[in-house]
Amino acid sequence: MIPLSYNVRSILRRRFSAFATAFGLGLVVFVFAAVLMLARGVEETLKSTGVRENAIVLRKGSTSELTSFLPREGAKTFAADPAVAVEGGRQVASPELFVIFQLPRADGNGTANVGLRGITRDGWELLRSKSVKLIEGRPPQWGTSEVIVGRAGRGRYTGAEIGQSITIARRQWQVVGVLEAGGAAFESEIWALFDDDGPAQESLRIRQPAHDGRRRSALEPGSEARGPLLRGGLGPARHFHPRARHGDRRLLLLRRDVGRDDHHVRAGGLARARSGHPARARLPPAFGAGQLPHREPDPRAPRRCGRLRLRRLARRDDVHHHQLDLVHRDQVPLPLRAGDRRESDDLRHRDGLPRRSLARGAGRAIADRRGDEGMTHTRSDAWTLLCEFTQSDALRKHARAVEEAMRAYARWFGVTEPAEVEKWGIVGMLHDFDYEQNPTEETHLHVGTRVLRERGWPEEVIEAIASHADYMKIPRDTPLKKAIYACDEAVGFIGAVAKVRPSKKLADTPPESVVKKLKDKAFARSVDRSYVYGGADALGRPLVEHVAYLIEALKPIAGEIGL
Repeated sequence: MIPLSYNVRSILRRRFSAFATAFGLGLVVFVFAAVLMLARGVEETLKSTGVRENAIVLRKGSTSELTSFLPREGAKTFAADPAVAVEGGRQVASPELFVIFQLPRADGNGTANVGLRGITRDGWELLRSKSVKLIEGRPPQWGTSEVIVGRAGRGRYTGAEIGQSITIARRQWQVVGVLEAGGAAFESEIWALFDDDGPAQESLRIRQPAHDGRRRSALEPGSEARGPLLRGGLGPARHFHPRARHGDRRLLLLRRDVGRDDHHVRAGGLARARSGHPARARLPPAFGAGQLPHREPDPRAPRRCGRLRLRRLARRDDVHHHQLDLVHRDQVPLPLRAGDRRESDDLRHRDGLPRRSLARGAGRAIADRRGDEGMTHTRSDAWTLLCEFTQSDALRKHARAVEEAMRAYARWFGVTEPAEVEKWGIVGMLHDFDYEQNPTEETHLHVGTRVLRERGWPEEVIEAIASHADYMKIPRDTPLKKAIYACDEAVGFIGAVAKVRPSKKLADTPPESVVKKLKDKAFARSVDRSYVYGGADALGRPLVEHVAYLIEALKPIAGEIGL
């Protein structure tokens, strides 16, 4: 047995190595403790800065409010849910717009990303009144280019002082006030009033929890989606109405396409308390569902929001919003779920006359079919949108090249109708329209698809554009999606090869040279080779044949795209 004195002598003789070992162990413990403290601090901040009565509605599949978009009708309908508090006959609901833009730093040291939040007048007066206060200046006035800045952002950016102006989207906005939010993230944002057409999210205030333990609440953390809702239709002036004797007493929800799942809430996979015990984890209690009135209100009619004193609600069947996830202000997901009763299709016009919905079975919902009734946008609209978001001449030329390649592949797939060929070209033109402003996987296409939905582009076009990136995880199950996947990177690589040819002309670029250059990893490193090879496989064509076809397709516009 080695005596203890030997170990002590060994440490004294090897002082440096012993000190380094002890220091390393201490550093590991310190880093581990620091990470735990940081995580706990973020968790406590989210809990302390939120309001238990408030909830946030995001689009299904959105990872944040930056990537969310709610159709106007859906936001209005969800605000009419009886679980939402009311005041003065108005629901306390605030459709909000949230975007990220860049402002120059006041110290001249580059630019910084800043969040711009657009809220309605009622959203400021009713929903934000408890958590956000104006400490200096005045609120922005409706119809003016006025904003208020958060306390943390005041003075940090050029023009972020009361009486000065900041530039957002090439427009001057005057700063008229400073807001305080008790240390919440709102203090780093800039707020403005906006028209609630296509918000990113919707904030709601939920009524007092019911004390009925026999039924699981529709707004309880951990609830899951189980059934569909009414697939409704429209009355006069695009207003959505239930019938007076609405048997299921369900809230009417709007859907773009019954046959697709882009508006279906996902079941499961919800955030849970780390300990598994909601009360111990200090999660908000379950909110009770309410009894719908005999004559449900027109969800689109109230232009303002509101709330009543919190009160307990009677039981009713749980409901599930087919399109939206509900997220509590302290970031606990609260998806709504449906009961097992069969949905009804009975509707009524504004004048009370019965109407039958046309959206049964696999048919299409009449409600909110913007973009599903064919292409209403033109190539000119697409080019205007591209130029709005893309200033780089090289990126515009790439978009033009991919457009022409997509037109060629439309004909290769047997598409002959001019409108369809133009649609293929538009997908090619807009596939990267937001890339210049959003060059990372966290924002590219996430922001772009949201912009396209806001502006009413068809869902088929939006989905095809998003499908060309692997990280979007969209199945390439149509010729249109396969073609844009095959054309994007391949066209870019062909252009790069042509520019290093002695003549720098596309006409002198043999397809074999392009395929050979693909093996040179040091050449055009920004081009993902897997997309080039995978695109040819998706089309079912040999790579050299695919490249040759693209070269021939681009030759008529070679001068236009600088090749």
